[in-house]
Amino acid sequence: MSIEKAVSDVTKGYEDNTTFVRQQHAGLIATLVAEIEAKGGFDAIRDHFESVTGEAVGSLGADAANQLEDYDDQESAITSVEDWISENVSNAGTEANVVCAVWGYGPEQAAADIRAELARVSAPRV
Repeated sequence: MSIEKAVSDVTKGYEDNTTFVRQQHAGLIATLVAEIEAKGGFDAIRDHFESVTGEAVGSLGADAANQLEDYDDQESAITSVEDWISENVSNAGTEANVVCAVWGYGPEQAAADIRAELARVSAPRV
């Protein structure tokens, strides 16, 4: 199998899964995006989403790498997945990051984590 095919397989799988997530949890996703925007926007909790997308890279990168035998090909596949996540999730706005969180953690845990992070960053500093 080629690097390109391995990466394409896992990124297509992610797109298919997140299409389902967007349909099933549209209301929650919209609510969370609105809550984030109301509390300072994406940049206010960027670190949280960097952790979320980092875990997505780990999961999807491993899936792509496991389809390949050569170590250098595996490393290239992981790098390609990381680049894809960066372009299509990390740098694609608040909604794409919220969808990634819901995909990775499930709706209840993603919502709880995002709301806890929003509360943490908007708490008065003493």
